Amino acid sequence: MQRYRGVHLVCFGTPAAQEEHARLQAHGFAPQPLVHLERKVEDGMTVRFNVVRAAPGKMPEGRVQYVQHLVPEALWRAAHLRHRNGVLGLAAAYVVAADPARAAARWARFMGGLPRREGKLIALETDRGKVLIGTRAQIKALLGAAPASPGIAGYALACRDPKAFARRCKDAGLKVNRHFAVVLPPALGGAWQLVSREKQ
Repeated sequence: MQRYRGVHLVCFGTPAAQEEHARLQAHGFAPQPLVHLERKVEDGMTVRFNVVRAAPGKMPEGRVQYVQHLVPEALWRAAHLRHRNGVLGLAAAYVVAADPARAAARWARFMGGLPRREGKLIALETDRGKVLIGTRAQIKALLGAAPASPGIAGYALACRDPKAFARRCKDAGLKVNRHFAVVLPPALGGAWQLVSREKQ
């Protein structure tokens, strides 16, 4: 994977990591052995999860993986899901590709989805968001920043009030463009695009 400053991860949820591992194996992604992880959270509960990762180079845009939460009640709590800044969650991930159609076909096999056109980009829907794939020029025109291909440019964040969140970003010294995309500082890299809840 080519290294660059910024976003390197797209992670999909699954209720069955072992089955995803077998499916990816059958589709030629040569997944690494299933990884079992755990850690304690602030109240002493232990979160446990299984992770499925493709072999290096099979998803060259970054670390693209599946995770199965084995103790979801320890992590997905109401207190952790209430964001004072109005962010409701992740709505999309933006992927840069030299050949978007070819990349979308590979991502479709990885995700088990069907690609479709969304404006100049190619979209792959999930239950809680989507992956949007385009050339560097296409993604940069939308987000204001994009790494060289292959790469992950940033995320769309679903907000209750994108305009209010954009004002907070501007007040913090961040650049916001006409598409409500926030270019993040080099230490973070990438970009956020702010979308309304209805577009999630």
